[in-house]
Amino acid sequence: ERDVLPLRVADYNPQWLDDLCLAGDVAWGRLTLRKNGNGTARGVSASRATPITLALRRDLPSLLDAARGVEQPDAPAAGDASAVYDALMRHGALFFDDLVAATRMLPVQLEEALWDLVGRGLVTSDGFSSLRQIMTPKRAARDGRRHARYGAARIGRAASGPQGRWSLVRRFGADTLHADELAESAGMQLLARYGVVFRDLVAREHLGVPW
Repeated sequence: ERDVLPLRVADYNPQWLDDLCLAGDVAWGRLTLRKNGNGTARGVSASRATPITLALRRDLPSLLDAARGVEQPDAPAAGDASAVYDALMRHGALFFDDLVAATRMLPVQLEEALWDLVGRGLVTSDGFSSLRQIMTPKRAARDGRRHARYGAARIGRAASGPQGRWSLVRRFGADTLHADELAESAGMQLLARYGVVFRDLVAREHLGVPW
């Protein structure tokens, strides 16, 4: 958002991205899966180095299929991240305060669990401001300590907390695409993004679609 969008969009206003995400037109999340030493997918807490994709929501199923193929991210087996994942599986999309109530976690614990799930490629939010909070972990920790000290469920949350609802990253309809259709869809995405596409550039994308 800081380095790309202001250079490509005249008079860029961050509120535009917030509005598009909350309206359901744009989605964000980790598409690719991080690998461990033996080649299997594993989770890692989200950070500024996590590869996050911004996409039109209608393109998300084909992008996930192109990036992941038949692989799926591993769900956490235990701990806070597992409790949050289970709550989203049972109840569907939830606002942050609803997740606090469903999991009975302190807000700072819940934020850490959500970033773990974001890093695994398992969850997203329909509010982009939630992603911006990754850039200010010290503030999030400070707010969490205030929650714990005073027992208040909403201190600072209305003004600076994550907007929108959290939900699982799901693929809808991508399994109906023929391999050639998927390749064409991925190719059109790359052409729209870069204008000129060549083999070495495609290798950087970590797509499961052959050149």
